[in-house]
Amino acid sequence: MTSQEPQDLVVQALLDRIREDPYPSREQMAIIERSLTPEMAREYLDTLLEKVGQDRFPSNELLRRLEQVAKSNPVKESFAAEESHPAERSDQDVEPR
Repeated sequence: MTSQEPQDLVVQALLDRIREDPYPSREQMAIIERSLTPEMAREYLDTLLEKVGQDRFPSNELLRRLEQVAKSNPVKESFAAEESHPAERSDQDVEPR
């Protein structure tokens, strides 16, 4: 087990909680953001986008977090990796509209 795996488990557990909670905990989101890796960044960004899309009037805090995360290095690295290896992103990762 690498040192990153336990951290990934924590981030995944918190992501699951944030998805289920209509008003996610600031602290849970802060923990994710401190622990975010490029591998988990896209999933977190997608989760925040989903939260914003579900709420008719998303909070300013959630919108600021979304903006911060979108500009973060892990997200930029995630998108750069996808651009250099587009076949690695499966059709399952893309939600139908």
